Amino acid sequence: MAEPSPPAAVAAVETNDNVKTLQRHERVSKYQEVVESLRADPLYTTVSDIVHWREPVRSGLIFAIIVLWWFLVSVAEYSVITLVAYLYLGVFLASFGLVQYSNFSNKPHLLKARLGDISDVLTREQSRGHAETVYKGVDALTILARDGLFFTDVAFSLKVFGATLTLAILGNYVSLPTLCFTASIFLFAIPRIYEEKKEQIDAAIAKGLAVANEKLSPVLSKVPVEKLKLKQE
Repeated sequence: MAEPSPPAAVAAVETNDNVKTLQRHERVSKYQEVVESLRADPLYTTVSDIVHWREPVRSGLIFAIIVLWWFLVSVAEYSVITLVAYLYLGVFLASFGLVQYSNFSNKPHLLKARLGDISDVLTREQSRGHAETVYKGVDALTILARDGLFFTDVAFSLKVFGATLTLAILGNYVSLPTLCFTASIFLFAIPRIYEEKKEQIDAAIAKGLAVANEKLSPVLSKVPVEKLKLKQE
């Protein structure tokens, strides 16, 4: 097959760069949509207050429940279905005791008073908001996975490959409950620490990225990018 003429080669490079730029803009746009959707979600303020420990008792209680769940699933080796069933059985027995107490003392049933309007805990509008957030998150993740497969932007595809390989290795040595538990620890620690040490952390991240770029640039410069990337017609 004949080598393309210089003008054709230049046009091919320009087309490839245009496609790469468009894909990058689409990824950024999807990321911004996810962030905006998360902030518009009815649970955003509640979750933000919990992970920033603005209500220490509430945050501590939820974190303790997560620790207990991880211990029962990973250490005691209970299944999730068993835990949910036991939880309901515990509430069932407590309700039975409250019924007897209510009959004896002529006082209202505590659980009935608290859970009488349980059908209104999650309204239709709130469900739509949560579903929209999940949809935009899945859509953005799909775009990232798709662009990684195209190899139009080789550097981005290699990042996707590295992240996927890391997950594969972690999944081989760490169970899903432990991964979720570890993520929960970071979720309850990082936002509060970042809020208090924002300037120092930003400076450290910038310095770390600069060092990483300095070390990786010579390695990446040796990668035959032109041979790996998708040739645009």
